[in-house]
Amino acid sequence: MLSWSLNALGVIDVKTAAYNIASKIPFINNYLVSRAEMTQLENENQKLQQTIKAKETKITELEARVQNLEAELDERDQRIAGIQNDYNELLTDRENTEAKYEKVTKIYRRMEPEAAAAVIMQMEQELAVEILSRLKEEQAAAVIESLSQDKAAEIMSLLSQ
Repeated sequence: MLSWSLNALGVIDVKTAAYNIASKIPFINNYLVSRAEMTQLENENQKLQQTIKAKETKITELEARVQNLEAELDERDQRIAGIQNDYNELLTDRENTEAKYEKVTKIYRRMEPEAAAAVIMQMEQELAVEILSRLKEEQAAAVIESLSQDKAAEIMSLLSQ
């Protein structure tokens, strides 16, 4: 209060006087900062605060982008897992079908050509072609020979594709 009164009355500028006295004391003058230096430090501090704020904003934006990318990766991982499951199911179905074809083909290998031809006449052409293509050439030829000419021509056409 006294310093304000003295400043107001114009008797003495207490801050300036205190600065001048303190600057003459060797130990204390190392810690004194002039008004110009203080203004410069405040300006630097303000610039650094703005830089920090800008970097924090950038960090927030990047974190949001990372979260979006992680969500996309999770979605893709789920789709890949679904596709992998579908693939595994198809592979299992294919292996089961292959095993069934092989089992049926073994039966036809043991049959007489005329008996095999009689059964093949009654089945779907795709299945007949699959079975005949798995037989040895001599066996397939004997079975096809026992088929009617029309059926043999149809099956030979499909076998050649």
